[in-house]
Amino acid sequence: MSQRQILRTRSGSRQQIRALLESLFTAELLSPSPRLFLVSPWIRDIELLDNRSGGFRGLEPSWGRRQLRLGEVLTTLVQRGSHLTLATRPEPENKDFVRRVNAPLSEADRARFVVRYPERLHAKGLVGRGYAITGSMNFTNNGVENLDEFLRYETDPQRVAELLTEFSAEYGGVA
Repeated sequence: MSQRQILRTRSGSRQQIRALLESLFTAELLSPSPRLFLVSPWIRDIELLDNRSGGFRGLEPSWGRRQLRLGEVLTTLVQRGSHLTLATRPEPENKDFVRRVNAPLSEADRARFVVRYPERLHAKGLVGRGYAITGSMNFTNNGVENLDEFLRYETDPQRVAELLTEFSAEYGGVA
């Protein structure tokens, strides 16, 4: 299967998006994408991986038994060598999130973390090695948990390469 669509509404499954994000970020932690693009006009330090049972401890032994947040997962990916480009609007809350991701990074790591603040950003997506998520969802609690959202998950190599090239051209970095 090279494509999966998720339409989450009040009457639809509420866990499909969370399960997809958990799977993708677990795979990223196991084998980080060389280039990773996260585009979200609004972004918050959402709970991403449920480590209360210790199930993700093998991915990072220092993580305690607690909910792991998006910011610390992104920081870990950059520390493991991913070149992360984050595009978000220049809102104070988004800049706070960027500061939390950036704070623990070394100077060498910071060179692999590129942030863009397009004023009129409305596009949303996550593109890594071999996959892309596009659709209506911001990386916020409302986007992941509450609002009606439509997502497309794609693994077709040609389509993923096209999105990687488009995101790179629009938000910077190398494809």
